[in-house]
Amino acid sequence: MMEIPMMSGGDAVDYDRLTASTRHVRAGDIFLGTGSEEEQVGDLPDMSNPNGSACLKDTEIPVHYPDDIRVAMDSNGENKIAFSPPRGDYPGGTDAYIGILPKDIGIDPSIIANGHSICEVMGDYGRDGDAMAGDIREGVVGYNKDGRVPGGARDYGNVNMTIQAGSKYEIGSGFHENICITASDLASQTKGDAAASDLAYGKKATVNGKVVTGNQPVIPAIDPAKSVVQFDNILFARISPGIHRDKATSGYPEVSIPRATALNAMGIINRGQAQYGGIGAGTDYYAINGLPEGLYQKNGAAWAPEARCSKNTVRNYLGVEASKIVYGQVIAEVNGNRKTADYVGDTLFDKDFYFAGTSYSYLDSGGDNYRIDGGTWIANDKYAGYILLQFGINYNGYYDTVPVWYPIGTNSSRRFMLACKNTLYSTVGLVISRNRNGDIYIKGLNGYHSGTYRLKIVRVLRCNQTCTVWD
Repeated sequence: MMEIPMMSGGDAVDYDRLTASTRHVRAGDIFLGTGSEEEQVGDLPDMSNPNGSACLKDTEIPVHYPDDIRVAMDSNGENKIAFSPPRGDYPGGTDAYIGILPKDIGIDPSIIANGHSICEVMGDYGRDGDAMAGDIREGVVGYNKDGRVPGGARDYGNVNMTIQAGSKYEIGSGFHENICITASDLASQTKGDAAASDLAYGKKATVNGKVVTGNQPVIPAIDPAKSVVQFDNILFARISPGIHRDKATSGYPEVSIPRATALNAMGIINRGQAQYGGIGAGTDYYAINGLPEGLYQKNGAAWAPEARCSKNTVRNYLGVEASKIVYGQVIAEVNGNRKTADYVGDTLFDKDFYFAGTSYSYLDSGGDNYRIDGGTWIANDKYAGYILLQFGINYNGYYDTVPVWYPIGTNSSRRFMLACKNTLYSTVGLVISRNRNGDIYIKGLNGYHSGTYRLKIVRVLRCNQTCTVWD
């Protein structure tokens, strides 16, 4: 027979109907339950207490870690993150939580886009990405540290083409697939007719697909002419066969021709610095003519080029002769020997005489005074009444002194002395006077050296030019 104990309130307890057990009752609570008619104490953990779990920051509200975590599909066909909380009594509300780490469900910075966060986990995926639109093919989306980047690089696709030498294919910015650029065959691109003789020595060229090496010598910038000829007033210079390409200082290849060679080709003779010719005259000029044809050069001489005429040719042409030049004068290196008077008068005395001391001989009369008849004087000329005296040692008919004019008036009692040096460098002299009658007297001076002398006395009637007068 079953016993039903009575409760304090008067109610009876049917133990057979009790299902609670210690695992269903919060720890520390007394209850009647299954498996015993005695009071029991529950052992279900009070989850409002941490029981070793962490708490929310700066609170005593526990955050318990679940016993199991999974992603499962529910009866509605939706995937959900499912947590199995640890065994215990949960107060509900905000007095206790079930919590997991983000990594427990795969939340990691490396799989979260840079700059974005999940569960307060900042992503760094793409942080090192630097791809720009030009780096990504058109129609393709990429990501960099700033996020989504639509592709902007052109897609060229397959490229297959043939190009000629000298042309080019520009590979544009973008994506190319299976690029194949083929050059045309060399022969079709190098058609020509150049031979080795058309090319400079050692230089190479591809002609009709074959390499041709030149054999023509390269001539220096200045090529000496091999020969020079003249035809139809044109000079032709023969040059070295070969390539004339190098430039001289003029900016052109040059051919050098010695002056003598050019002149010879033109039939021109190099006459040097000077040549002799003849002499002639025009209306108002004299000319040196008849010079030989050719080239005349300075050759560094300031006086050159020069046309010459011999002195004798000039003298002969101008009629320069000693007999035409007054004695004592020189013209064109010719000493004159003509003794023409520049006056009109009578020679009263002109002879040699021997003079010894105060004596003289070879005169017409002896004695210390030698008288010469003065004759008749012409008084209407300014030189009338003068005598021209010339006295000196006789040198083959010439005097060694020049004529001197002496005024000796008709009433003059003045005496004039003529003196000269003889061959022994002794001085001899004469005293000459004239009386009222016009007679001229000559008297030797005492104490002078003897010797042969010449004396000429001219009575001047008229003078043809200005004469030197000793007063």
